[in-house]
Amino acid sequence: MGSSTDIANTDIAGECAMQPSTIMDFIETDDIVFDIGAHTGDKAVGFLRKGARVVCVEPQPRLAEHMRSRFAGVPAVVVVAKGVGRAPGTLTLDICTRSPVLSTFAPHWKTGRFSAYEWDEQVEVEITTMDALIALHGEPKYSKIDVEGFEMDVVRGLSCRAGILSLEFTSEYIAHAMEVVHRLVTLGYGEFNVAVGEDPRFQLAQWVPWYEIVRILGNSAVENQKLWGDLYAR
Repeated sequence: MGSSTDIANTDIAGECAMQPSTIMDFIETDDIVFDIGAHTGDKAVGFLRKGARVVCVEPQPRLAEHMRSRFAGVPAVVVVAKGVGRAPGTLTLDICTRSPVLSTFAPHWKTGRFSAYEWDEQVEVEITTMDALIALHGEPKYSKIDVEGFEMDVVRGLSCRAGILSLEFTSEYIAHAMEVVHRLVTLGYGEFNVAVGEDPRFQLAQWVPWYEIVRILGNSAVENQKLWGDLYAR
């Protein structure tokens, strides 16, 4: 890749300590966080430690019930046992019982790097929208969206910019990520960053405009066909 802002060439270790290096550096006491695709609530624990109020949204009934037990008596957590999409209604969730984290509303997701898995259980799930969540719980400082290929539907249920967002991307569906970027621009998002794999650190020392993140992601996906991570927008 040809620029110092490319993922492979980025080194944020030497950045000034005042420069936020992970999303947790943005979270403050009493901030609202939407954990969309909360799974068992592990990420929510980190937000709680920062003093945030967390809305955990999870469509898998067993996992939502697990979180209700896990966070019983924790007033800073609300568990919403629903999916999030472009409009209220119901949708069929394909559950992978071998690896529930791969469960999805998106048929195309099952043809990528996880195609050897089996989605062996289906359940009808009530769908809400980001707009509806905001109306009920308030505007989030940050929304973590981890929905296994259903990202575009989630952001289509948002009518205007609302805090920082992150969405998972993978190299095989990088065109999908770019479509999401364009949707976010229409909502008023203007700056982007990226984290790679399980490393929570922002890989770009400075947040960049949409056309730069599209170039970076496109080039990086060509060079690394197993690339995945989180795209951030603000």
